[in-house]
Amino acid sequence: MFSKFYRICFVAASLLILADCAGGDSLGPDTVSVTIQAGFEKKTTTPPCISLEVIRPARYCWVEGFDPQTDHVYFAGYLNSMGRGIADVPKGVAFKVRLVARYEAPGKNNFGDFYIRGSVKNGAMSVAYDDADAFNDIPDWSVLSDEYFGSHGLNIKIIALDSAQDREAGAFNIADQAVEFASRMALLEPGLGLPNLHSFWSPDNRHTDYPRAAYNWQNRVLTQSTGRTIFQHKINGAGNPQTNGLADEYNDSALMESFAHLLFADYSFPPVNPIHHCERIIRRDCEEAAWVARQSASESAAAFVCGFCDFISAAFRNNPLLIDILPDNINAYNLSEATTFPKACGGEFYRHSVA
Repeated sequence: MFSKFYRICFVAASLLILADCAGGDSLGPDTVSVTIQAGFEKKTTTPPCISLEVIRPARYCWVEGFDPQTDHVYFAGYLNSMGRGIADVPKGVAFKVRLVARYEAPGKNNFGDFYIRGSVKNGAMSVAYDDADAFNDIPDWSVLSDEYFGSHGLNIKIIALDSAQDREAGAFNIADQAVEFASRMALLEPGLGLPNLHSFWSPDNRHTDYPRAAYNWQNRVLTQSTGRTIFQHKINGAGNPQTNGLADEYNDSALMESFAHLLFADYSFPPVNPIHHCERIIRRDCEEAAWVARQSASESAAAFVCGFCDFISAAFRNNPLLIDILPDNINAYNLSEATTFPKACGGEFYRHSVA
């Protein structure tokens, strides 16, 4: 999961205790307690509520407290479902807190098991990598707190904002929707673990595509230290004037649809890479990551895959609206209105008819 740097820090650092708490206090003569509450500014891109905003918890995201001068890590770990955690730091030290768009949705036993791990990458996606370490070294989106001094117990609130220059909040909404997808899948299949999913979000990306396994230059599938396959995909970050510059980073419809294609991807099952064969969670009889235009008929296998993913998006969000944010316009489709979509003819199928 982690780059070499983060694995070293993880061993050296004390893990966060993932528990709700009212505040920090001094633990003894040598340490002080730090309570962290992390969140992000979520915007709404569903018409007619363009750019409505609320603060949501950065659930299950990674945080670390470090010395701003030496980068020495005092604590690191995943927050809980409310975006909260507590840790301790040596008394008298100066430190900052880094909130990272890297997530782990814990599994049913909550002791090392997890449904999904992943992150939102702040870099360019490549067709291949030297190895898993090279992939993990691509930085994840993150935000920094102010500098604090460990003289007494502290309550630290850190919020990723869309109003900031780099609009980091969008990365945390992508992470949050990946956690939501894994949580909803756990209700359907409690024993199903998912591969590691890494989303590349950038203003340079003009469309959102579907997850595929990442490879090295020898054309071998990359896996993390847990054995789970590494998947990657792009998220549209090229804004639309009609959405005040927003793109798919807040378009939960498109995010959930994209995540759903993970179920049909090669090497997605089991989550620990089988190496010698390319099984998938759900059988697919068409090209991997096949895309069908919403108003176009296609052969039945591709229509089923795309339509099923549309259905998953609507069902998991409990919202029949499907939103396409394009560079020059916004299209909205309502699955609850059967007359929205043309009837299939001539043995061809429409993805919306499937959904």
